[in-house]
Amino acid sequence: MEALFQTKRMIALPAEAKDIPFIIYMENDPANRNFIWQGTEEQHRAEIADPAHILAVFRGEDGRNIGYMLCHLDRKSEVFELRRIAIDAKGQGYGREAMEGTMRFAFETLRMNRFWLDVYPDNAVGIRLYKSLGMHRDGMLRQSYKSERGYLDQIIYSMLKGEYFARSSAVPEADWLLWKQKAPQSLETERLLLRRVTEADFEKVHSVLGDPEVMYAWEHGFSEEETRAWIAQTLARYEEDGFGHYAVEVRETGEFVGVIGLIREKLCGYPLLGIGWMLCKACWGNGYATEAAGAVIRDAFDHLHVKEILADIRPENTASRRLAERLGMKAKYEIVKRYRGKDMVHIVYVIKADLSDKK
Repeated sequence: MEALFQTKRMIALPAEAKDIPFIIYMENDPANRNFIWQGTEEQHRAEIADPAHILAVFRGEDGRNIGYMLCHLDRKSEVFELRRIAIDAKGQGYGREAMEGTMRFAFETLRMNRFWLDVYPDNAVGIRLYKSLGMHRDGMLRQSYKSERGYLDQIIYSMLKGEYFARSSAVPEADWLLWKQKAPQSLETERLLLRRVTEADFEKVHSVLGDPEVMYAWEHGFSEEETRAWIAQTLARYEEDGFGHYAVEVRETGEFVGVIGLIREKLCGYPLLGIGWMLCKACWGNGYATEAAGAVIRDAFDHLHVKEILADIRPENTASRRLAERLGMKAKYEIVKRYRGKDMVHIVYVIKADLSDKK
């Protein structure tokens, strides 16, 4: 039987009729029964047959069943509901391993948008685990289930697709400090010089940021005041992070091309490393953006030992999407960013260090 997913120490397999006695044993174990519902053999047989449910057992390296899960799929709305999960071998880290594998299966294999579950307030172990995984507490359903213990509240925890991928791309604080010490002040390519922006570059930078055609993804050209604020923020990034956008110039002529570089940002609440680019319209079509951005990415991978770089791009910005694809970046998920009072959908493109050679 084909596995649903595999982790370091276990494999998740679709349950068969022969697994039902083990599942019922798990549900009625005194260590579990206060926190999960108990099903009958007939109910479990129906779950196995129902394509909207996944009943699975977790099997260890020795072939022994060590736990199970039951989930419900709403494929229309792309919602994965984890209805029950239990581990027999407690205190050995199998619960976290099973949860991480299940979330990976939901988001990366099934491409679900939302993963959720409910938990009783007295399930302290489960709540600690869900919080540590970065799940969001959506609220509480008061006295929503009547059991032998009485009327029970249920707390809802969830994670969205964007939050899952952002969490896996988050950068530890120690890495930021390392990059601050090692980030170069300039780069050179065959045709271009990438150097730090200065206040003296105002006119050049404003010729790009103030152009509505260049900035159409922002839906406005920057005012002079906004450009000065952008330069001030870039200078602050050099000081705080050790890196930021470069001013890009043609080496032979000194012609100003635009600004390209790495930026420290947050998506879905997680600290990430992004790359951004804005080039003057007169320089479009010369391959400058690919050359400069490629140099930034290679340097980040080769010298800063960055593991992953992201770019969030609006769906209608086809030029930037094509550039991201030429750089070897892959569209992974969508997020919504609020800018000037408007919600804007962005596609998040990702390139990992092991993909930098475009294999």
